[in-house]
Amino acid sequence: MSSTGAQADGPIGAIDFTADGRYVVFDCKASNLVAGDTGDWDVFGHDCQTGATELLSVSSVGNKGNSWSGFSTCAISADGRFVLFDSMPPIWCQATPTASRISSSATGRLAPPNWSG
Repeated sequence: MSSTGAQADGPIGAIDFTADGRYVVFDCKASNLVAGDTGDWDVFGHDCQTGATELLSVSSVGNKGNSWSGFSTCAISADGRFVLFDSMPPIWCQATPTASRISSSATGRLAPPNWSG
């Protein structure tokens, strides 16, 4: 649901809620949930108390990825402080104070941006 109450115009995949049910994160292939979205698979956050919806799958400087994010995987911590999702765009490979890349290989080495297994 958008901040204006509009239903998503595309399919919704994974969904997760905070422990108190106030916040929900979900991946969706909709173009009408936030202004300027292009309808790619993205991760959104929705505040069930205020009704606000926000695009979460952007870099720490606000750049949107160029492929999919959250396709079938997204989670939020019990207190709502952290959101986890998978992402294909190489934009996520830079760690910043607000966005951290946590993917790694089976041996613990940092995985390359296009690592898929």
